[in-house]
Amino acid sequence: MTFAKGQHVSVLKLKRSGTIVDCLGGNRYLVALGSLTVSCSTSELTPVLGSPATSPTSTKASVTITPVVAKPPATIDLHGLTVAEASRRLETWLSQVIVAGLHQVKVIHGLGTGRLQEATHNILRSVSTVRSFRVNEWNPGETDVFL
Repeated sequence: MTFAKGQHVSVLKLKRSGTIVDCLGGNRYLVALGSLTVSCSTSELTPVLGSPATSPTSTKASVTITPVVAKPPATIDLHGLTVAEASRRLETWLSQVIVAGLHQVKVIHGLGTGRLQEATHNILRSVSTVRSFRVNEWNPGETDVFL
């Protein structure tokens, strides 16, 4: 099955629906799920009922070279970033670790004024695939995240 840019789909692994924002080639698609964007293969997607399906005549043949993506690191360090910069990096990184299938990751936000920790926890609360998170009892400048 092929999907078109703008088509509404359900990401099976995440149990969330979103919109195709880009066709990456090689049966891979970029799907926007609220503030997160994830890369999925055709087998991980199903069309949402009422969404326009693509017809074979409407797709253009193209060759896209998809770079091999390494597994994302299990830790992200947000030290020295503004809340806005840290939020963008955290959301991007979270989408990568979710797609990579990691189950436990760590966010280093430091202590400082507590604004980065607060922003981090707000983002983690908004992501449905985050099962739980807690401030590391040995280092309160880190949050352990369980996916």
